[in-house]
Amino acid sequence: MKILVISSPFLPVTNGYGKCLLECCIAMKERGCELYYLSPYPCLISDEIKDFFSLTFQYKQSSFNRFHPLKIIHRIEHIFCKYDRVDNLYPWGMENYVNKLNSKYSFDACIINYITLSRLFKKCKIPRRIIFTHDTFTYKNEILSVPQFWFMLKPSEEAKGIRRGTDVLAVQQDEKTLFQYYHPKGKHYTIFCRMPINSQSLTFNNNVLFLAGNNKLNLNGIIFFLNYVLPLVQAKTSVTILIGGSICKELNQYANNPSIKLLGPIDDINEFYANGDIAINPIYQGTGLKIKTMEALSYGKVTIVHNHSIKGIYKSESAPLMVANTAEEYSDLVVKALDDYQLRKELSLRSLSYIKEMNNYVDKEYSLLLGDEQ
Repeated sequence: MKILVISSPFLPVTNGYGKCLLECCIAMKERGCELYYLSPYPCLISDEIKDFFSLTFQYKQSSFNRFHPLKIIHRIEHIFCKYDRVDNLYPWGMENYVNKLNSKYSFDACIINYITLSRLFKKCKIPRRIIFTHDTFTYKNEILSVPQFWFMLKPSEEAKGIRRGTDVLAVQQDEKTLFQYYHPKGKHYTIFCRMPINSQSLTFNNNVLFLAGNNKLNLNGIIFFLNYVLPLVQAKTSVTILIGGSICKELNQYANNPSIKLLGPIDDINEFYANGDIAINPIYQGTGLKIKTMEALSYGKVTIVHNHSIKGIYKSESAPLMVANTAEEYSDLVVKALDDYQLRKELSLRSLSYIKEMNNYVDKEYSLLLGDEQ
């Protein structure tokens, strides 16, 4: 099967959507698919992308399409209207370019990253049209309790985009249910995000790990932890918080705290997670995949999360997570994990078993998507 993947560059992986999309592409490759890549925007295509895909392409808008009348109208609406239209970010004219590529290479399927590219499917001649959602944008600002988000849709607009696909991939069960409501005639799959299992020896030290990119939701979560949870933990036991990722550049106010180490960008994730047995995900806002939670479990870490981080994950009722709602509950769980070595052993084994079970489920979903199973 020949599949055209359309997305902004995602290799090397630097964020959650890149991780999800890479695992999706790996799953397709494992099933014998031949993958091609198209960047819908003018940007540098990395050597990693060129090595991963059979061929790479780049769409360059003509002068007319850059100033397409509808595009200008949508941009004006974006300034003055509270909610966006699903096509506001679409690279106009791309459907003609894709159809020319299809005439030459005869793709069996096309997968787009986000519904912002779904306008392509209105005139696309590729038979299978797959939308990789990995998030939902319906009333996003209200869900997050923020006045403005980078992309916010009313239900009718998101439904319009979802209905353009023949197949819809969701990264959590709750979102699959929503998309089924929007697009009853489509085929829907919950593919979460496969996580390679990385068993590591337990350190039994007092380090607590947090790895995140620099966005507002991550920042809100870790500031909550450092300001309200950490002092409660320190009143009972010694602890060192190791923070990695681009989020560190927003945390300079904690640089002089001896209990907090800001490691900055992480080149080797395996090495980062080898620094301790306990990981936290204090994020209490957002939708989409709880990538930090799943990643920590895949390394066999005792993972302590806010209640928000269990919503929509694979078999949330049996996930081996320690869950808190308040700063006091969070601190109690951190202290318990630091003091109880037997608990670390048990949860580490359960975490790896859980990820293995999830991966098996995801593999079956991909087999159904690509026709390996009936």
